[in-house]
Amino acid sequence: MKKILKTKILEFQKNVLPKLFKRNVTIPDLPISIKKAIVFIGMRRVGKTFLMYQHMEDLLQRGLEKEKLLYINFEDDRLENFKSKDFQSILDVYFEMHPEYINSEDLIF
Repeated sequence: MKKILKTKILEFQKNVLPKLFKRNVTIPDLPISIKKAIVFIGMRRVGKTFLMYQHMEDLLQRGLEKEKLLYINFEDDRLENFKSKDFQSILDVYFEMHPEYINSEDLIF
């Protein structure tokens, strides 16, 4: 599973984000000290994933390095055997690839 996760992380870091039609949606900026998740909810095929891509693009334009973003699409067939116990492996693989970010305060997963 770790090999597949490493491949997925590298693919995300190397590929460009999809072209976007900018939506007028404001996602609040929270202080870094507040470790909260932003959750996009809604019906299927209404643009949740592309809204997330838009948020990632905004972060990149503000100067965040792409390596500090982590996105994994769990609908990928290579992850069909992914189990809840494998979630720790995501962090393990990411920090094996980027040990310089272990104490970083601005990672976005």
